[in-house]
Amino acid sequence: CPRWGWPGVAGEAPCGRGCGGGLDGEGTGRAAPGSIRDGAGGVAVGAARRDATGSAGLPGDRLAITFDAPRLADVAALLPAAIPRPVAGQLHASGHVAIGNGVIGGNVEWRGQSLHAGAYAAATLQGRASIAPPATSPASSHGTLADRALAFDIAATRLALAGRTFDRVHASVTGSLARHP
Repeated sequence: CPRWGWPGVAGEAPCGRGCGGGLDGEGTGRAAPGSIRDGAGGVAVGAARRDATGSAGLPGDRLAITFDAPRLADVAALLPAAIPRPVAGQLHASGHVAIGNGVIGGNVEWRGQSLHAGAYAAATLQGRASIAPPATSPASSHGTLADRALAFDIAATRLALAGRTFDRVHASVTGSLARHP
């Protein structure tokens, strides 16, 4: 089961969904209702690791997040049930999340190799996505998700979908949901 450490606090959390005791984590920072200040922590499952550093909860806060899974099968038990099984391959991602006044924004870049999820597969997968961060001033309007700028770009090779395999696929979207009803 995971071990969590905060200055002056240590404990164990239940594994859930059969992680087999291979979940390990640590963290430091100052927690207050609705925010984390100067946080740094990570969680590992087998060879997979997720790390985060930064602050969250107040306007202008940012968290840097990385995810490195040289064997996706190590985290299969933690994935949502909607993801087809079995899963395999490598996935690496990094980005920033801005969380303030209950509104999330940020960006992520990812790359994967030899990916499989049930009948779906890709020899390579890379991409990036972003959503404009929340307003930094409490007096500013957050704007709805529909009003904030979004960008998404993804490329794959040997992509297998619905019984067909495509040698190369590339898709890109920019704008806001409000501008594209």
